Amino acid sequence: MVSMGYETPDMTQGYPFSYMSNAQAIGLLDDVNMVASTDALRGEDAQVIYNAMFADYARGAMLVNTTHGSSVEVYPTLAES
Repeated sequence: MVSMGYETPDMTQGYPFSYMSNAQAIGLLDDVNMVASTDALRGEDAQVIYNAMFADYARGAMLVNTTHGSSVEVYPTLAES
């Protein structure tokens, strides 16, 4: 989450639930059946990495293009980068 530009989640839910709910919200856990109290399987890890390649960066991780004096905000995915 942090490497993609997202803030550390609110820890009121506790670890790892706060991270997992935020990851679910941005699509990192799509097609993954993870349980917080168990280790992730190799296939689940691979799916999370694949999902991260196509998930949107947070606004804090935006790229700003200032070509020709104009500013354009871009939020590319890892795959687009």
